[in-house]
Amino acid sequence: MQKILFAVFFILALCAEGFCEKHLLRPPLATPARCEFAEQFNIGKGAASVSLSFVVPPDYQTSSSSQTVSDFALVFSPPSQKREISTDQWGNQIIKSTWQAAPATIDVKMTYNVQSEVRSRDRASSAPFPLTDVDPFAKIYLQATKQVQADDPAIQALSSELTAGTNAEIEAVRKVISHVADRLNYVAKPPQYDALFTLETGTGNCQNYCHLCAALLRAAGIPTRIVRGVTLKDPVNINAAPGVATFKIDRRKHSWIEVWFPDLGWAPYDPQTAGSPVSGRFVKIEIGPDNDATRNDGLVRRDKAVTNSFRTALPVSSTGDGE
Repeated sequence: MQKILFAVFFILALCAEGFCEKHLLRPPLATPARCEFAEQFNIGKGAASVSLSFVVPPDYQTSSSSQTVSDFALVFSPPSQKREISTDQWGNQIIKSTWQAAPATIDVKMTYNVQSEVRSRDRASSAPFPLTDVDPFAKIYLQATKQVQADDPAIQALSSELTAGTNAEIEAVRKVISHVADRLNYVAKPPQYDALFTLETGTGNCQNYCHLCAALLRAAGIPTRIVRGVTLKDPVNINAAPGVATFKIDRRKHSWIEVWFPDLGWAPYDPQTAGSPVSGRFVKIEIGPDNDATRNDGLVRRDKAVTNSFRTALPVSSTGDGE
């Protein structure tokens, strides 16, 4: 019997500071998915040391969604002299690798299998609004931050207006997220990402949508946190040869939110799609109170002696970063 081979190729160039990423996904198209990420860093002359940090995609399970990661591997060429693994206050597992004598070039390859599932298409929550009993851990996601100004009078006034007369938490969440999705105009590169700027200008990218939603929901007493990850989208092109099928998939970095329910746990929502639940093609990587707290994945720390340090573009095509 002829063996049918399926290859799923996805290429992304995310260019910033001269940096691009190449990404390869293997079958099957439906979760679970095989992810491979390749990056190349050129370190300028005079570098005394350099550190790179990456976040391990987490395993998690709630009544509304789950994610399982297996066979995670992070390989550097040349190997680093030091590797530290730590967990930050938000629960993200961070791998920090350091080169004491920085090489001219560092190649990074990250691979893992991921299986995601969202079971909240028809969410059934009986949680009241306002919430009367919030888990102590979830309360940290009620606090205002520099990017999520939940204590600003304008934010609080709009939050009260949107949730007035609402008796169920899930309805309050839907009203807030739908309002943000309907009123904002997408801008790929806004000058600011905070909630107040987003409210005042009515513009922003995925980070802006998330920060404004989080601010409005926190002002209403609903714990909300920011998720940074990647989206694995449906195939857009098919090129079939005898025994081989090749699929080109759009993948991009993305931010969305998770809202805490007493009876559901953390439930994911994408504010850019009128509050509809995220799909199983979203890979959760890092969480925190805002995007300033979720920047450890792919973070470069350069010694002061570094000069002309930059990330080198790989020979790949561009699909945009979605941020």
